[in-house]
Amino acid sequence: MRRAGQVHRAPVPVMPTAENLYSCSFGNCQTTYWGQLPPDTTALQTAGTALYNLSYAWTTTIQNQTADQLAAEAAAYQPIAGTASYGQIIENISLSINQAKAVLASALTDPMMNDAGTADQFRQVISTGGTGLVEAVADQEDVQNNINDVIQEGDKDPCDVPTFKGKHSEDVQNSDIAAANNVDGRQMAGRPTIQWKDGVQWVSQGNGIQAQGNPFEVWDAQRLKSEGYFWLADYNSDRSNWRTFDEWNRDSQTAISDKTIDLNASTYKDRSNSAPPSAQFIKRIQGRLLADVQQMIRYDEDSGTYRYTTNVPTSPTLSFAQNDIDHYVLDLGVPAEPTDSQWKAICQALQKANDRVTGTGKTIDFKVKDIG
Repeated sequence: MRRAGQVHRAPVPVMPTAENLYSCSFGNCQTTYWGQLPPDTTALQTAGTALYNLSYAWTTTIQNQTADQLAAEAAAYQPIAGTASYGQIIENISLSINQAKAVLASALTDPMMNDAGTADQFRQVISTGGTGLVEAVADQEDVQNNINDVIQEGDKDPCDVPTFKGKHSEDVQNSDIAAANNVDGRQMAGRPTIQWKDGVQWVSQGNGIQAQGNPFEVWDAQRLKSEGYFWLADYNSDRSNWRTFDEWNRDSQTAISDKTIDLNASTYKDRSNSAPPSAQFIKRIQGRLLADVQQMIRYDEDSGTYRYTTNVPTSPTLSFAQNDIDHYVLDLGVPAEPTDSQWKAICQALQKANDRVTGTGKTIDFKVKDIG
């Protein structure tokens, strides 16, 4: 019990020790998303070095830096190609303590990770360590690499916002998302969905990242089941969740990834108050979406058995590989109503995504859900 007059201080996040990081890389880290194929011994050794660099960078430098110092560290990041493999992303951190410092600083200055939407959420990831830290840092680095690609490539054809919205977006009521989750007995990967009965709760409003993304996936999966899609959360792969994708249609060979991006978060809003708007937040939106696309392109294969003991479907086991996919879809949930500049960023990201899949025999689409 805290005595009167005592000041309560939140626990300071502590990175795992080098020994724990090594153990992680040869144990739990074998299930980390490595572009799907299991990592070999060399790759795991690289992960151990990368995690040691992150630990050293955090404890000696990053954890005590001011906002201005973090921004300077983040600006020193040396990007690699946005199309790099997952192993190359991890290797990039393993090569230099300075790279580890830069990625950590970036994640605290402009968090763009799917599993941590704020600096405080990333600090919690740091304190937990393990595979969650590996994946979060690699995700942030992936976005940074893709932002650099966006800068190098420049803009493509002009995007007409009304035309793009007419082809690629629809309005969705958050009350409908809430209703899809507020069902007794419904589960997502073994977790009761009723905990998300209020629908999508955006990170910028002080909510956790799962309260933003999970209810959207539950709603989308229920909608798509009627169209012949398997909800991959119903199938237990060697990870708790299926790699990369959330729904799969075997007949049309369409693989869908559900994502949300909080366009009201400061990272994705124009903070310059300038006219025309600053281009940096537009590049961050494009970089985040292109990293999501690249994760789909990196997919190799996954498989799983039906997770539950009741209502066993006609397909008690399920698997599909990259070669089985004809069409990628990014089902993207955004808060109503994005600005024209934000819509243009989404449109330009789709243009670049189409360039990346050209020549593979596959197609890609963004289907934006404007959640009000």
